[in-house]
Amino acid sequence: MKICVASNSYNGAVRWSQLFESIKRREPGFSREDMLLACVDDGSPDAAAMQRVAEVYGAGAYTRFPVNRGIPAGWNECARLAWDHNCDVVVILNDDILVVDNWLGPMIHFVTQNPRVAAASWNIHWFKPEDVPDLLDNPTACCPRGYDGATQDKVFDPSRRASEMATRPSRIMCMAGCCFAIHRPMLHRIGPFDDQFTSFFEESDWGSRAAGMGYASYGGVTPYLYHEWAATFKANDVALRPGTRMEESRVRYCRKWGVDTGEPDCFRPVNRRLMPLIPAEEISWVGMDGQVRQRVVAQGEGVAG
Repeated sequence: MKICVASNSYNGAVRWSQLFESIKRREPGFSREDMLLACVDDGSPDAAAMQRVAEVYGAGAYTRFPVNRGIPAGWNECARLAWDHNCDVVVILNDDILVVDNWLGPMIHFVTQNPRVAAASWNIHWFKPEDVPDLLDNPTACCPRGYDGATQDKVFDPSRRASEMATRPSRIMCMAGCCFAIHRPMLHRIGPFDDQFTSFFEESDWGSRAAGMGYASYGGVTPYLYHEWAATFKANDVALRPGTRMEESRVRYCRKWGVDTGEPDCFRPVNRRLMPLIPAEEISWVGMDGQVRQRVVAQGEGVAG
């Protein structure tokens, strides 16, 4: 089995170097000889810096868009590179992700041993840029951060480490767009990402389409990865206009899925319409202790409250 680990980025040479360094240092729990690193530069002004990082870390496939085309176009290109190189699974990581030991093996088990899974994503801890050296050196020695809604800050939270052991995959309508995997047969079945979204809601749209076809996605595949969150948009606010893109994509999603554009949570009505129709299924996953477990996921699990 061959796996494509892919990342698309805009102006993210430093973030790519951190991501790829973490992949290099951590034991993936999967044969490195069967891993292809694929990179998509989504129209970065400093194209030379982007390509240099990809070359340093041995990317086996590389595409540069002449202009910024947006996240779903980049994901589609990641998938194309994966299939062109006869990969069985495409793993797509944001450039502001850092991995940990045994990060890949359990995910490959999950998406290949559960044939009705549309896509799956990891759980995440948050990090700040100042955490990067310690996370690259030894993530298990670092206190994970959670998101404090009151302060809107990422704060150290030791309880998150203890909660890792209780993690089990849960049915959701769309995977987390920052770090996910799709088995090749399922992506062919569901189809490509809608690149008219440019940024935001592209994973929601794809997950909604999968749910409408009777396939659920899952979150919470072990282990936890680390995510800075919105690093590209924070660093390129003027060039990428994230606020404008988000509103345009929200309206597009609402119109595409029959939701009033004034609905404050446009995802919930679609979830309640589609998720109850997905049948029960038995799933298999690898726990934090390395043991394979099974459970039956009931029809109706993952329906928004």
